[in-house]
Amino acid sequence: MSHGDCHEENRLERLGLEVEEIERIENELLQIIRELADDVNKMVTLQDG
Repeated sequence: MSHGDCHEENRLERLGLEVEEIERIENELLQIIRELADDVNKMVTLQDG
């Protein structure tokens, strides 16, 4: 394996880890959005009730 191939493999591994991190953050944000939406729905229901 040449130095260039090793460098490319390391780069691809780093990119894969970055994608995993982005997906984890995305899932956390979606969970926060769902929780906020639930809170808003509860507030609206209380106001209407």
